[in-house]
Amino acid sequence: MCDKLGHEWPLYAVPRHDGSPHVEVSGDQLSYVVTERGSEFERRTTTSQDDLLYWLTSDMVFSLAGHYELNHREAGRDFRRIMFARELELMGRINPAWRERKEAEILDILARHPYRDENEA
Repeated sequence: MCDKLGHEWPLYAVPRHDGSPHVEVSGDQLSYVVTERGSEFERRTTTSQDDLLYWLTSDMVFSLAGHYELNHREAGRDFRRIMFARELELMGRINPAWRERKEAEILDILARHPYRDENEA
């Protein structure tokens, strides 16, 4: 996956307590866990390897899309327009089904929090 994105991303099996995710495996349970400074902030558990890989990849893609947006920002436009488009592009490089899943998540976000360009305020 990293090859398709042109970026390396570490995968941890133990907590680093720096806000980065790690994976825990217990029997058939796969957990995506985020800890920082000794506190657990997020835990998602599944039996699906596809779900776990999606969660990990989604984090990486979000970070890459955020950096991309910072370098391609357009004055007056909601920054999410560029960031979301980049997320969809990157997810599509890895797995078309994951792109569709990400698009559904983005549409849900936009239904609750529509784009706000400066000229629309």
